[in-house]
Order: sequence, then structure tokens, then C-alpha cells
Amino acid sequence: MPEVTTIVLAGGAAIRMRPLSLDKSKSMISFMGKPLLFHLIRFLKVCGLSDIVLTSTGINGEIKDYFSDGRKYEVSITYYEGERWYGTAGTVKEAMQEMKEKISDTIMVIYGDSLLRADFEKMLRFHLDRGSWCTILYHRPNFESFSYDYHDKGFE
Repeated sequence: MPEVTTIVLAGGAAIRMRPLSLDKSKSMISFMGKPLLFHLIRFLKVCGLSDIVLTSTGINGEIKDYFSDGRKYEVSITYYEGERWYGTAGTVKEAMQEMKEKISDTIMVIYGDSLLRADFEKMLRFHLDRGSWCTILYHRPNFESFSYDYHDKGFE
């Protein structure tokens, strides 16, 4: 497999996540006691994707304060802080242009608030075998099998 840089979109207004995102970035919203971004970074590491660029340091630097350079999590994290948010594709393009030396030829882009399990190695093989310039993984969660250790007796 080639070297892959994962660009994690960790910025944005998070309007749909309010009120949870009033005082924190959406990727830092807690899920099972840890930020969503923690779960994503852990999964990326398990998949062998340890070169990570985050597109935000978070509200008041909360993301950078929590993850720093990623060493604690056995990944390498760098931060791209553009002058403004250019939307999903524009921000990726800007990050790639400004960080040419840091970003590998093969990139993966993922939202920082994603909770998913996917076979990224299989997806990358698919991408490379076809000589694609772009491969999109669309994930539709199966909420019937989605569970976590929380039970509120008020819903019985």
C-alpha cells in the first residue's frame, strides 16, 4: 500500500449539532466518554492510517490541546488552519496546496465527526487497482445494529 495522508475535516459551523456544539467543535462532542474525533483517530490507527492532517485546531484550540501532535495516540497529527472555511472540497484543495511537502500523493478525506467502520485497506486496493483519481466511500449507517452502553429508563 502506498503512503496515505488522511485529511480530517474538523472545522465548520456545526449548526445541525446545536446545542451540543455551542461551546465545542462537533468533532469534540462526547460519545461514550470520549470525543468523536478520538474514536475516529483510534480507528484510523488500527487501519494503518497514521499520517493525519486536521483542518481545525477547534474552538479556542480544544482539538490541538487534546490531541497535540498525536504522539500519545501513536499517530502523526498536523494542523491546517486556513484563513477561512472554503467548504469541504475547497478546504481540502487549500490544505493540499499549502501543505504540499507534508501530504502524500494518495489522500483520504473524512469528516471529523464520523463514527463508522470500513475496510479502508480494501477501499484503497480498489482505488489503486483501477488507477482511479478519486474513490468515494458512501456510508449509510444501519441503526438497527447500532448500540452503545447507555440505557435511560425514561424511554421504557
